[in-house]
Amino acid sequence: MGPGSVSDLYGRIVSKTFGIPLTAVAYKNNNSALIDLMAGRGDMNYATPVPMIQNAKNLKILALSTEKRSSHFPDIPSVAELGYPQLKTSYWTALLAPKGTPAKIINDVAAAAMKTVKTKAFQQVLIDNGQIEKAGGPQVLDAQLKADRQHWGNVINENKIVIN
Repeated sequence: MGPGSVSDLYGRIVSKTFGIPLTAVAYKNNNSALIDLMAGRGDMNYATPVPMIQNAKNLKILALSTEKRSSHFPDIPSVAELGYPQLKTSYWTALLAPKGTPAKIINDVAAAAMKTVKTKAFQQVLIDNGQIEKAGGPQVLDAQLKADRQHWGNVINENKIVIN
């Protein structure tokens, strides 16, 4: 949630898109930021699905940072639908292994994970957390990481963000 985080980088895209200056405020987690927002000590927040679902009754969710409207949130438009495809971004979770892990182990774990993701119980967990399924093996994750490096790398370079 601090400098260089996805929330910070996304705020830079929002600022550029709408031509408005935004002041980033670092928080330990989404819940702390949402508490301040609900108390009137902030104007806007970009949050992952879980805290938004838990606080949806107390906040006005303006849009989802997705290409299409979610069937889980049929009344909330997507940023692309609203005419701002440059605000589309992803939120995902992955299983990772240390470099050098044998391919057989990686493939076995990936197969077991994808089997689990397809179960009714896990599908319900995804729904309850405002997530959608996009399961795949190592190649799918590699493609996602490559796309994210390109997307966020552009934002980092454009804003001249460096690690000290």
